[in-house]
Amino acid sequence: MVERSEGAYGFTVPLHIDLARGTLDGRPVFGLSEAAITSSLGPPSYVEHYTRRVDLGYGSRSRPRVEVIVTGTAWAIELEDPADVEARLGLLLALPPTALQARIAARYAGVFRLVRSYHCDAKGCFGLFWNRDGSRRIIFGTSRGHRYVGLQLTQHP
Repeated sequence: MVERSEGAYGFTVPLHIDLARGTLDGRPVFGLSEAAITSSLGPPSYVEHYTRRVDLGYGSRSRPRVEVIVTGTAWAIELEDPADVEARLGLLLALPPTALQARIAARYAGVFRLVRSYHCDAKGCFGLFWNRDGSRRIIFGTSRGHRYVGLQLTQHP
């Protein structure tokens, strides 16, 4: 279960993320239904319903710890808490985007390849890595003054 309390972003302990495996605290997320995610991670702090998706948010709505985006089954994980730890990258959101890009390139060489270097343009301030078979991508950047990292399937379920 994703632990919740009165600490930063509603949690007391860092989440452990593995971008290569697509897991949160060792639990797989991709391909799970909304009910299965809630069963595995616990009840979300909030739920946002859109036309084609549902966002399950853990932590504050204005600054979520993690969101799991579901379109039938989970297809994306969005992270915003600098206290969270990634298996190979460590405190990934404590790093400025260009340093995070260099760390992903070095520590995930052979798994993910850089396809868009971090920069700001009309589409926003972000960078992209794709895994070798093109089935997943990492998007990272800044939005509304906050750093974020997302892991997404490239094909919606």
